[in-house]
Amino acid sequence: MPAPNLPAVSLNGFTQTGGNLRVFLLVKTQNGDPKAPVLTSSLVLCEGQQQDGVELVKAYLDEGKVAIVNSGTPMTLSMKDNGVKGQAVLSPVQPRGGQPAEPRPPLLRRPSGSRPLPEIIEVPTQAGLMPDRRNPIFS
Repeated sequence: MPAPNLPAVSLNGFTQTGGNLRVFLLVKTQNGDPKAPVLTSSLVLCEGQQQDGVELVKAYLDEGKVAIVNSGTPMTLSMKDNGVKGQAVLSPVQPRGGQPAEPRPPLLRRPSGSRPLPEIIEVPTQAGLMPDRRNPIFS
């Protein structure tokens, strides 16, 4: 069990872009005042990087584990034991009656009270010529 003054670190996930493996961590630090809220920060680290007192030593993507140093204390985190719970659940929002919401049509109409766009007059341009002043953009 970590010492009480160590930040609580949770493993959020992994991503691999351009051959670089990055690890998502969630760090919760207790403020000095017990009545103050817990400070939460999200970190995205590659192996060897360090931020907010947390260093990512090694990432084991196939095992879903990472080795970190948390404020000088080495530890191993796994998605199974130290993963953030409930982050990957995507479900449609149900209204209060329990009935599924009807899909809404996309907003394609102009909001009420807004002005229509002015008509744009295409003006061919050539070197040395000024734009046509009849175009509403220039008025």
